Amino acid sequence: MKQLTYQDIDLPTGKASSADAIDTSIANVEATLRRWHRRSEQRRRLAGLSIRLLDDAGITEAQRFEEISKPFWKA
Repeated sequence: MKQLTYQDIDLPTGKASSADAIDTSIANVEATLRRWHRRSEQRRRLAGLSIRLLDDAGITEAQRFEEISKPFWKA
C-alpha cells in the first residue's frame, strides 16, 4: 500500500487524496477475495475429512454439513 506524503493531503481540509481512497478500496477488495478463498478452501478440506478425523476434531456430521453448505461469502 502506498505511503502517504504531504503532497497527498489536501491542506485546507486535511483529507487524503482520492488516489489514497482508491488504494484503500483496492486493498479492501483484495483482503475480501483472500478471505473468501480461504473459506472456500477450508470448507473443501472439511468436506474431505474422514469420520475418524471428524471425531478426533470433535465435529459431528451435522456440523460439517452445516459448515460446508454455506456459500463462501458467509462466515
